[in-house]
Amino acid sequence: MILGRRGLRASYCSPFVVFPSLYFLSLGLPSLFFASGFESDDLLLKPDYIAPVNQYAALLLITFYLGYILAEYAIRAHARKKDSQAAKHPVPPELSHDRAGTLPPLVGETSCNLVVLVSVGMLLAGILMTGWDKFWEGSFVRGTGQWDAPQFQDYFLLVVEACLINSTITAGVIRAWFPAKRLWIAPAAWCLMVAPGGSRGTLIPFTLFLTASVVAGKKTSVKKMVGIALLTLVSVMYIGLVRPRYVGLVDFAGSLGAGEEALATAPDPIVAVSSLETTTATFWVARDMDHRNIPGQIWRILSPVPSFIIGQDIAATNLIAYIGHVGGNQGNPFPVLGEMYMFFGWGGVSLGLFVGFVMALLFEKTRRAHPGAYPSALLWPALYSACVYAGIMSLHSGLRTTSRLPLWAVIWYLCFIMGVAILREPLLRGGDSIRVQFAGRRWVGNGVIR
Repeated sequence: MILGRRGLRASYCSPFVVFPSLYFLSLGLPSLFFASGFESDDLLLKPDYIAPVNQYAALLLITFYLGYILAEYAIRAHARKKDSQAAKHPVPPELSHDRAGTLPPLVGETSCNLVVLVSVGMLLAGILMTGWDKFWEGSFVRGTGQWDAPQFQDYFLLVVEACLINSTITAGVIRAWFPAKRLWIAPAAWCLMVAPGGSRGTLIPFTLFLTASVVAGKKTSVKKMVGIALLTLVSVMYIGLVRPRYVGLVDFAGSLGAGEEALATAPDPIVAVSSLETTTATFWVARDMDHRNIPGQIWRILSPVPSFIIGQDIAATNLIAYIGHVGGNQGNPFPVLGEMYMFFGWGGVSLGLFVGFVMALLFEKTRRAHPGAYPSALLWPALYSACVYAGIMSLHSGLRTTSRLPLWAVIWYLCFIMGVAILREPLLRGGDSIRVQFAGRRWVGNGVIR
């Protein structure tokens, strides 16, 4: 039940595996290192709060598992009911829609072209907005102004990155159904956009691209996925230790060439992936604070209204300000676990029930998605992959950041299928005269099998 009907081989991308693994890597493993005598010189680490953080994470994991298992039972009960109804009222063979092996050519080609067009266009728009000189060679210190009041350029760049994230995920899903080498342009464009900032996640676009392909049904061996995951992990750790002081693509490339010196002085081998320091600091800060306006916080997290409209103060969750450092370019956002404790206390672990239940449902929808049901089938693997990325972001960013990613994925999906329909329209004006023979069936312009 836990691993799914297809067994472990097809379930290594399930939420039951992915989310606990992420938090073990960011909290559990650093705790074991500390307990084994590896000292950390990070001023944010509060050793007295390591135990409460791990207890909180363990309780959240338990509620997550409970929610996931409840969803599994609900899914199976619904499947049995559906099978029973199908047995009583069988569908005539001529009306049944069997799974097709891939997208119909018109849809596949148009989707590929749109993903590539958006990826390249957003990358160029981001470069033009940043300025080629600043993009290529840094002129300011990394992190400068990150807690200042956002300007139009900041919001525009957020839209650019949201489009690059979702185009990468969409390209991965399409690759599972309609393989095309040009789809790799999508993760490459996102990678080029984040590399100048010295992001530890520079290779994550490629991992998310391949993960989206796997959850959409592309056959990939466990060894290959483990190798990709390890490569990404090593890159995150390496870049975290050697990333540049100044922001720019040249600075990023130069910092990678000077890695040996940074690695030789690294106090902790997993400091770049650990969120233990900031989480313990948030628990420490929360001990004397009463910021638990639960209705207000739920609205802040789940509201679809953009931050610049409702006047969100993002600096309010800057951890550094709470421990006495104000000004400069220093900042650490509350991680999700710390923010849950800050605003909801120990009752925040109950959110794990909801998250586990929803993720199990999404994963089941994803496993049942197939190109014959395009375009609705595109939503589920794309939304699930966006939630996986939200899980990665939750290690170092707050609840609102993580909740934005699934919301953007839904908005992107609606805009994307509309874009595909608009681009296909000139090809389909012939109506019934345009049909494509594929996989032994006739695909009509709207993608319905007849």
